[in-house]
Amino acid sequence: MTPKLLQACEFFQPAERACWEVLLREAGMPPAMSADAMRHAIARALQQLWSLLATRQLERWLEENPQPQEPLVPTTGCGVRPVLDFFASGERALALILREIGATQGGLPPAESGRLHEEIGQAFDILVHRELEAVCGDCRHDPVCPLNGRRRCDGGAVA
Repeated sequence: MTPKLLQACEFFQPAERACWEVLLREAGMPPAMSADAMRHAIARALQQLWSLLATRQLERWLEENPQPQEPLVPTTGCGVRPVLDFFASGERALALILREIGATQGGLPPAESGRLHEEIGQAFDILVHRELEAVCGDCRHDPVCPLNGRRRCDGGAVA
């Protein structure tokens, strides 16, 4: 991502946060998530996203930004659906804000706009996968995962 576009994304961060909050509320926030927790999770996710987009080396970024100890989305029971809903709202909000960024940049050429969406989508996917690892890594909710049917062995390892 070019520094100019990254700067534009960061400039629009307050609008991104507000839009993400509205979409989460419309979708129905996870029951275990307070308004303050939602704001904190959104701010943390966006900070990670911009940091990831600014890096030139993914492996180095992953080393410097270890797996979160606490999930962004507090859950009771299986946390997969709340995590996916949280990030789906963020992805929708980001798509809306990217249109605004394109308009303020004098209209991005289609190839550049497509590349921007692809880069942000890939970075967002990395954040989603890391969050799912944080939520599912030590799952003790059910002896059989309701999402994939695999049985869990002693210590939470999947058989």
